[in-house]
Amino acid sequence: MKFGGFLLRVAIGLGLLGLAIQMNREEIRGVLTRRPDPFGFLVGLAYYLSGLMFAYLRWYMLVRALGMAFRYRDAVRLGLIGALFNFVIPGAVVGNAVRAAFLCKEKPEQKPRAIMSVLVDFLAGLSGLFLIAALVSTLGYTQLDPRVRRLVPLAWGMVACALLALLTVFRPRRFRKKSASPSQSFGSRVGIVPVAVLMGLGTHAMNVMAFHSVSQALFRSGVPGLAEHFLIVPIVLFTTAVPLPFGALGVSEQASAGLFGLLGYPGGAVAMLGFRILQFAGAGIGAGVYMLNAREVRRLSGESSSSP
Repeated sequence: MKFGGFLLRVAIGLGLLGLAIQMNREEIRGVLTRRPDPFGFLVGLAYYLSGLMFAYLRWYMLVRALGMAFRYRDAVRLGLIGALFNFVIPGAVVGNAVRAAFLCKEKPEQKPRAIMSVLVDFLAGLSGLFLIAALVSTLGYTQLDPRVRRLVPLAWGMVACALLALLTVFRPRRFRKKSASPSQSFGSRVGIVPVAVLMGLGTHAMNVMAFHSVSQALFRSGVPGLAEHFLIVPIVLFTTAVPLPFGALGVSEQASAGLFGLLGYPGGAVAMLGFRILQFAGAGIGAGVYMLNAREVRRLSGESSSSP
């Protein structure tokens, strides 16, 4: 049954990939005719992997702020395994659940804090994702193409929603008296949370730079500027949280096509497909880490399936 479910997810993912390719076949043919610039992809990969490492540093700092013994290499190990699962099980949030499960397994006596670290890390990253779009687009508003300026209020609205969700987690009345609230768990280190949001901003700035580098590698000319990328790409990347296999493959491509289409730029979907190559590279590294920890993964999966 499990294998059948995996095959179904693969079939859906491949179907979405085929649909994305079919709908953008003319642009893809033009890119292949021009031959993409491999150096641009390498630069994009460097940005993307740097963003991953910075994101895992953010989680490491949050875990340590909760008073848990944790090493940065453990954050990288669990983070990369989570990145792999993002492409296999529906929904990008699954990678966070995998990280939480592994950390709970390794720190069974500190499960609430382990879960809290992942939850705060996710919301801090989400806040940073929209904050980078809102700030850069506001500061460079006059440089934006008039056709995409309407997205600036949307970006600020998403910032407000993400920050509200983060603040909601810290509401004491959400917790029973016998359990500590998040603010109590962080103690005097609760100030690390705004730092985590700023670090999330830095992580996604690197993602935007990676996306822009891939766009230039594919099209070389006619690519929208960085200001437009900083506004549009975070919104596109948010769609990868849609509960579909392989990071909402196909859905994000069409979202990118629509948003960049506001600029009259036809390469949005193809650029997102190019960015997928970077994501697959990260997932490939995660697969290697997964194989090195396969026994631990099987034991965790067995215990999870046998628990009520």
